Amino acid sequence: VGWSMDGFPIYGPRGPAGVAMVPCTHYEPFNPKPCLDQCGGFQGALPDVDDFLYRYYLPGNLGNLECSATVGNTTCGTGTGAPCCVSELPNENLFPYTLGCYHGCLQTDFENGWCNGTSGLATST
Repeated sequence: VGWSMDGFPIYGPRGPAGVAMVPCTHYEPFNPKPCLDQCGGFQGALPDVDDFLYRYYLPGNLGNLECSATVGNTTCGTGTGAPCCVSELPNENLFPYTLGCYHGCLQTDFENGWCNGTSGLATST
């Protein structure tokens, strides 16, 4: 899908072997693996996917490109009552389409001395 400002890739809602990626806390007390940490990412080697040891996912349902008159704002699109082209909205408990935090260091973290470049995690001083 894209890149986060900390340099890690952002993928859609499917992870290794096509598993739907959800926050580890979504199905408590049963935490499925793989699942997403508080930042919305998964840490682990996936050599068949990329060379990164961490990546973000955007959890939620995949759209099917069909419009629904019952989901969303009925004034989207043309503004004349045409339905939004979304057939199902993701559960808000999944924190869809957002990152919860940055796992890695931003440029400003390096500039302010908050990141040493070895741990990958920024720490405030």
